[in-house]
Amino acid sequence: MSFSSAPSPRRGISSSTIFALLVVGVLVFIVGFVVGRKSSSEKTTGIELNSEADDTVAPKQNQEIAAEASDAKSVDVQAVDTESQPVEKNIAPYKIEPAEIDFGIISPGTELRGSVQITNISDKPLTITKQVSSCKCTTAQDLTGRTLAPGETVELNPLIEGRTWNGPKRDKITLVFSNHPEPASIWVKSNVARAIVAEPHTLKAARRVNKQNEVLPETPEEKIARLSGVINLQSRDEQPFRILTLNGGEVPFVDFDPATDEPRSSYEIRWDLRDFDETTCLDAQGNRMLDWWVVETDHPGAPIVDIRVRHICTLPEMPSRADLPGRHWFPGEFRMVLDEIKAGEPMEFELPLKWVPHATPDDTIVNVVSESEQFAVQLTDTWDEELLTMCRIRITPDEKLRGLLYGNCRLYSTQPGHSATVMIIARVVE
Repeated sequence: MSFSSAPSPRRGISSSTIFALLVVGVLVFIVGFVVGRKSSSEKTTGIELNSEADDTVAPKQNQEIAAEASDAKSVDVQAVDTESQPVEKNIAPYKIEPAEIDFGIISPGTELRGSVQITNISDKPLTITKQVSSCKCTTAQDLTGRTLAPGETVELNPLIEGRTWNGPKRDKITLVFSNHPEPASIWVKSNVARAIVAEPHTLKAARRVNKQNEVLPETPEEKIARLSGVINLQSRDEQPFRILTLNGGEVPFVDFDPATDEPRSSYEIRWDLRDFDETTCLDAQGNRMLDWWVVETDHPGAPIVDIRVRHICTLPEMPSRADLPGRHWFPGEFRMVLDEIKAGEPMEFELPLKWVPHATPDDTIVNVVSESEQFAVQLTDTWDEELLTMCRIRITPDEKLRGLLYGNCRLYSTQPGHSATVMIIARVVE
């Protein structure tokens, strides 16, 4: 006997179901009408919301555009037209080649002269109305007032003076032309380094300040990062060398043992200023914070590698506005690196002194005195150059001294109370 399921009775559609379908249809019609109106409004106002059409717009910009679109009904159509209008560019009437001179790494004291071609590419005469250099150490012949005929070229020759401070330098010569509102910039770059390059070339340990020159707070971690770190020393010629001392003492190497490891062409050493009180500038033993960290090496091209310490405790002596009536000069070099000198034997070096701008150079350097027991000094000659007074100084190291020579000498002028110090750094050998 077979079994089969009983057939379901046939039923008609209930009135409640018909009502629900009608409601859904009405809602679909209303939504379609609203979407069509909104699309038409967006097309009329010229605002594109399609993210695929412009996927470079930032989310914030998309939000601003969407907000603008939602208010499009109440804004005049012409007022929100976002089609870009053609802008007439003010094309420069000159061509400068090259616009940047990069001398690369240069040795201390090296003078270099570059060549820049300035061409009038317009159909009218072009006059250089002004020429300004961002630094007196980078100069060039003055082209102010020079008029170039259409197609004419003039050569500008920037000169970098022989700077002795280590590190990169970037100066700018600005030219202003007639009938053109935007000045032209010619950049002159160089990186002064000895045969061994130190990175960083300056230990930036100064506290951060705001625009009002107020010291900003810092966390303990930020203080550690500001007052300590690692110095990388790399020979430019890839020649292996040894580091002999750091500030005349032991060297805190990173991953190197001088007793067992072979000489390298590069090293990492640690620096740390956390032992110094930043108010007194002294450590627990009463030693003052050094203005320069000094690395002694056996590399023939760099017996001394000096690294500037930038801190409130190491600011050089500079004449203030209050000093100007009686103080018109300051050392052109705040430290002199003499490399190797022989114990007990005199040697001479030249030190430039710069005059304060707009001051009358009526002062005279009359004496120099050593502030260190390591050496004696004597002023042997002075002569004037343009905006400079050159001093020839004789230094004699103590005959018993070996190794690092590090100390100040002080120069005096005819103006009472006016003096300035210069740091002398050298390595004394037999």
